[in-house]
Amino acid sequence: MSNIEKNKVTSLETIVRMIGDKPYYEIKYKNLGEDYYHVGYSSFNIKNVLQWKEECFEFVESKETNADKIRNMSDYDLGDLLQSVSSGAGNGNPFISLCVDDNEITMNFSDIYDWLQSEAE
Repeated sequence: MSNIEKNKVTSLETIVRMIGDKPYYEIKYKNLGEDYYHVGYSSFNIKNVLQWKEECFEFVESKETNADKIRNMSDYDLGDLLQSVSSGAGNGNPFISLCVDDNEITMNFSDIYDWLQSEAE
């Protein structure tokens, strides 16, 4: 194997579909830091696909962020979250307040992106 840099992925699986009467194997993967999947490294030969899976990918753990947690909420839980949101201005600074898992969180509007990208508790 050549010394290639492996794709760092948080999700990795082999999928199969039929083309005519033959199975066609592909790798479905999600790169670290992305929220969408790629499909590639495809072949009719399963041995090739399994070799690429071993040689070209490194599975890494990814911590769930608050944004991930919101994306994965059920409709019911998302509805509860949205009903808990309020905003205002204290000392001239706009803020937002919301309740997540029975914990009230208040932050400046400018801090919301940092909170969304921080690790969920």
